[in-house]
Formats: sequence, C-alpha cells, structure tokens
Amino acid sequence: MSGTITELNATVGSVCAGTVATIQNTDALVLEVTLASDDVPTLSVGMNCLITSDATGEAEIPGTLVQIDPVANDQGTFGGKIRVTGSDSGLLIGVQAKAEIIRSAVENVFTVPLDAVGENADGSNYVLRKTGGEGTDMTFEEVPVTTGESNDYYVVITGDTLAEGDVIRSSADLTEGIESTDSETANDPTQDIAMPGMGGDMGSGAEMGTMPGGDRPDGNGGRAPGGM
Repeated sequence: MSGTITELNATVGSVCAGTVATIQNTDALVLEVTLASDDVPTLSVGMNCLITSDATGEAEIPGTLVQIDPVANDQGTFGGKIRVTGSDSGLLIGVQAKAEIIRSAVENVFTVPLDAVGENADGSNYVLRKTGGEGTDMTFEEVPVTTGESNDYYVVITGDTLAEGDVIRSSADLTEGIESTDSETANDPTQDIAMPGMGGDMGSGAEMGTMPGGDRPDGNGGRAPGGM
C-alpha cells in the first residue's frame, strides 16, 4: 500500500516479529465519531458534514458520513466514520476533532430567531418589523409570514413584504427585551433579519443565506486516523 510510515519497529538486520511497520494514508483521513442513539435513525451514509478542530482554528472542513455502526456500544451510543473530503485540511493523524452532520439544507432564505415569530389566535404567524424610534420609543408593525424549516435556534420565514435590510424584533413578545429605568434607557430588542449559515451574531442588514434544516447532530469528539 502507498502511504506514510508512521511507526517502525525494526532495523536493518533484525529478526522480524509482530508488527514491523505501520503505514497510514495521510491523504485519506477518516474521523471516528460517537453518535447519540436518538440521532442515528435520522442519519444516513452520504450526508455532508462540517469538521472543526482546535488544530485548524475556525476553519470548517467538509466531510462525508461513510459509516454508521449497526450495533450500539456498552455506553448505548453508536460509532461512525466521516471521511475528510476537503483538500489541504490541515488535519493530522491523531488530532481531536468534532463534526456536525447536516441532515438537510435550504438556500437563499430569510432566517430569524425562533422567538422572533409570534402566533395569532387563528394560528397564523407574524414578525415585528421596526418602523421607527429608538429605545423604549421604538415602534413596530406586524408582518405576516410563513414559517419553514428550523433548527434549535433559527427558523426560515417567507412573506410578500419582507426585504433585505428589514430590522426584526428578536422577540415577538413586546414585554421581553425592554428594561425601563429612571433614566429611561432601554436594551436594544431588535435584530437584523436573516443571516447566512448557522450560529454567530446577526449580520448588519438582511442577507439571503443558507441554513441547514433541522438540528445538526454532533459527532462528539473523535480522532482522525488514516484511511479506513
């Protein structure tokens, strides 16, 4: 096999016994992960993944789920393997890494925090769009929206009057996010509508972005061995 010798247990002239050398393919790294039992029914081989590691900083390295063990271990969790597909990932054999498995994704959509969406008595949904003022004098209008896919933090919304740059209140409950004091100061309860991707702070001004649908189960911990 081709690869890199990562361990050598013999010298020239010695009698070979047991493992003489270990050869690993550093160009085909695989991350061994632990999967929670309640996540396994929703996962399938071939799903895209995002791998992160302290060794590579904030970079998100693409990968593919290539194996899910059919039997749970003694801890009631399942083993799995994720093949690193990104070139020049910076990952090294034996480093600790973590992976997020993307069940589904939608692109070019508006997303807001879950709490930003309110529900009317008839079951329809709305968000509160800022119309003017600052602090406790802010004014808002209800904008009808239809909700789509969501994860643990954000939900996709659509509406005929939504536009990039709209400032949406981060909570549809007008009693939340305002703290009146003697000096009549207040916390800013607004968030810009939409964001690309998941996590992080809301961007300045609305953007069309990509949001993975559903929650993204973690492949908890693991090491990246060479090959499979």
